[in-house]
Amino acid sequence: MAIRENILSGMTSSSRKILSNIVAVLLIIVLLSIGLSLYKGLEAKFRGVRRSDYLMGTIVEIRINGPDAKRHAKAAIEEMKRIAGLLNYHDENSELSNINRMAGITAVAVSQDTFEIIKRGLNVCRLTGGMYDITIGPLVDIWDFTSKDRKEIPSGNELAYAQHLVNYGNVEIDSRSETVKLLYPGMKIDLGGIAKGYAIAKARALLVERGVKSALISTGSSITVIGTNGDRNWRVGVKNPSKPDDIIGILDLKPGQALATSGDYERFFEIKGKRYHHILDPRTAMPAGGTKSVTIISDDAVLSDALSTAVFVMGPSRGLQFLRGLANVYAIIVDKDGNVLTTPGLILER
Repeated sequence: MAIRENILSGMTSSSRKILSNIVAVLLIIVLLSIGLSLYKGLEAKFRGVRRSDYLMGTIVEIRINGPDAKRHAKAAIEEMKRIAGLLNYHDENSELSNINRMAGITAVAVSQDTFEIIKRGLNVCRLTGGMYDITIGPLVDIWDFTSKDRKEIPSGNELAYAQHLVNYGNVEIDSRSETVKLLYPGMKIDLGGIAKGYAIAKARALLVERGVKSALISTGSSITVIGTNGDRNWRVGVKNPSKPDDIIGILDLKPGQALATSGDYERFFEIKGKRYHHILDPRTAMPAGGTKSVTIISDDAVLSDALSTAVFVMGPSRGLQFLRGLANVYAIIVDKDGNVLTTPGLILER
């Protein structure tokens, strides 16, 4: 300190000012260098092309590494838009709305994609014993989680009437003619629990066909990947349902894997301090209890999407038991108390 004071005391006022300015400039350069190093470290995680759009009520994002990435990303978004148009529950011109409009009247001929997703949805209905049910539409309408000013929940009579229409066994499909029929008037198919998984699966298949070797396709709650991100697996954060801006951990998605999350924080309303969320239990016609979120990882985006809903409805204990019987399917379940439960073989970095 004494040496520095002696040096400064021997300098003129203008010299001290010049020295101070030089030190300040050097300090800024050092800080910028540190910041640039951190920025480069973050960007090293992904150096490719990003493209996003608003679809299916959420932001979808495509990340692609490799040549012609912009062109491939645009094609993937367009494919997802095409699927969304077929399956839009709220668009009266969609194929899904046409099926629902003809409930109890006649079978409806549909495109291969609409037929395929309904067929796959019915398979999961059977697999889960109806814990996931594609005919949940009448209950979805009664609860109407799109409303901004709900002041009361549906009455018991309203729920009972809607509930009796929910039965996946009353859907008839014909593979030869690719037709779908709802047997009773008032029935409605709602594919909200599986459509995002199907859309990203179709986008992934398109990118693979186009020769893409490295990509991530996300709708926020559903994600699938192609290959790796550089020299390591794609890494994905799992949301904390109690603090959705935070995460409970990070997963490595292996090439070809898909992830889907269902949580009570996604769509809900509160009445007199009680939260009512959009994941409905077909058995009770009420929001499912006991769980805050379920994340499913598998090799099939469609299966991951549907199972995240089914296991949420089952609850933590029954859900984990159910998953033991499925090969290459992993789960992260956050119960109502915030406890994080995982299936064997899954690695969640905290």
